[in-house]
Amino acid sequence: MVNLLGLSAVCIASLNVLSTLGLLTTNSKPTRTILCAALFGLTGGFQYGFTTWYQNRMHRGLAASILWAYLLSAVELLLISDVNLKDAPNPKSNNALSGKNIKWAFFLVWNFRRIGTKWQVRNVPSFGTSASDGKPPSQGEFVRKRLLIVVIASLFLDGMTAGPPPDMEMFSEHKQYLTLSQLSQFDAEEVITRVILTMTIALNAALPILITYYATSIILVITGLSLPAEFPQLYGAILKCYSVRRFWGNLWHQWLRWGLTAIATSINSSLAIPRTSNLYRVSMLLSVFFISGCIHQLSDLAIGIPQSESNGFYFFMMQPLAIIFEDTFESVYFRPCAHLVLAARETYRSRSGFIFVG
Repeated sequence: MVNLLGLSAVCIASLNVLSTLGLLTTNSKPTRTILCAALFGLTGGFQYGFTTWYQNRMHRGLAASILWAYLLSAVELLLISDVNLKDAPNPKSNNALSGKNIKWAFFLVWNFRRIGTKWQVRNVPSFGTSASDGKPPSQGEFVRKRLLIVVIASLFLDGMTAGPPPDMEMFSEHKQYLTLSQLSQFDAEEVITRVILTMTIALNAALPILITYYATSIILVITGLSLPAEFPQLYGAILKCYSVRRFWGNLWHQWLRWGLTAIATSINSSLAIPRTSNLYRVSMLLSVFFISGCIHQLSDLAIGIPQSESNGFYFFMMQPLAIIFEDTFESVYFRPCAHLVLAARETYRSRSGFIFVG
């Protein structure tokens, strides 16, 4: 047990050290490739050690997800964007490993959305609900609001997990799929059960990540290591997710967006697919959800779901098909609405979109 704990600690420390050194000390592509291979091995080692000795399944899945996301971030910085010492705060310093540069490199890899940098992702949620109150709050206001959210989310999560264990029949294989033959057996109780089950699974996945992100932001802001502006909301507004594309881009994939899209773009560029072609758009979708599906599959394994019963990867590989269908449907179905004013057209589109996403 102690050895596995030590393995986990060594792996996570080595991940941070190697990625920081890689950003500041070498521009060599072969060297950085070797570093990324080492980071991959360390991430796998952490998952093995941590999931073997640690018993809490939710925490195991959370740790695995975050560490694989960290690997994506490091690979993107080291191999794709080719970030190096020239991008650091003191690029001309005689000491590349100055405290300021080390802090910059360390936090940059953990800054999955690249907030406050020239690589910041699009559609980052603002701090407020309107342009007037969207500016970053003061330190005190930031800490109070984030602390309240952490407490409420933690209590809500405890409430969901404190009850009796669910009936495993709800998670049986025939419940995971919906076929045409099952539609005739549907009743109100079945619909309500499936909706509640889906929401429970979604919240159990989203809340631990949100709590971790907000708790970390509180600590860093209180200690003065970061500013409130560096920690906008983690997820986008759910009311704006009236399409499958918007749901993934603005909500769930918001914190993975840069790593996923940058790596997918690199893959498709190497295939020399014209960027303006439909093939490029389809290939980008497949690449992004393939990578995301792999991460979520590894998270399922960390939780303890057997490989034979984990369908997360297949679920994610279905999302490009849903988006392609959605884009095709919108281009045909909403073309007759072109004569409507923008507000009316968007209302019509969003209402029908929520039905499809649901």
